Amino acid sequence: MKTAAAVLTLGLTAVFPCLRAIADDPPTVLERVQRKFAENEDIRKLATSQPEALAAAGWMTGAWDAVVKTYATKIEGEKVEKGTRTTRFELGGRWLVSRNKGAGPIGEDAVEILGFDPYQRTWRWQFFSSVGRGTNAALVSAQGWDGSRLTLAGTFYIWGESADVALRLVKMGDDEYYEIFEEKQPGDARRPFLEYHYTRTKAPAAAKPAPKPPAK
Repeated sequence: MKTAAAVLTLGLTAVFPCLRAIADDPPTVLERVQRKFAENEDIRKLATSQPEALAAAGWMTGAWDAVVKTYATKIEGEKVEKGTRTTRFELGGRWLVSRNKGAGPIGEDAVEILGFDPYQRTWRWQFFSSVGRGTNAALVSAQGWDGSRLTLAGTFYIWGESADVALRLVKMGDDEYYEIFEEKQPGDARRPFLEYHYTRTKAPAAAKPAPKPPAK
């Protein structure tokens, strides 16, 4: 019976490596996080509360009209398209999710995600579109908002072509802002190639009551 039990244990260990003794193994990422949460209540609370830094971007929520300018190149001239955007806090109020309709170089739909990582103290921006453009890695900023500006940088993939990109968010007011994409050029110069101009959608004017017929 002991021999049979030993064979069974050996077989289970071979099939399910997690049954091996792990006392001497390095901690997994879950174990490292669990230890961090157990030792630091402030860090644990960050997982269940909206980062205070997001207050700097709360004005971005709402409905927007978009004018998208694709800068002229040696191959094609400048293009201007129109679209719309709706932005709101999602996923527990931790991320600003913008859904664009027809707002892109060729009128594609897209989703942008902007948020603040309180653990690494960085802003992150992601983008995905209906025509395959998107970010494989987030554009990030460790500096945060500088008054009315936020600049994020990283690698942006456009139909398989990678570019060292800076994204400048420029707030003109609570009802107007720009997203300007620039590619890093030799000599550390920046060349803009795409610009989004957003203005808050105006609420439709209230219908005027029909005039009363003249008294008889």
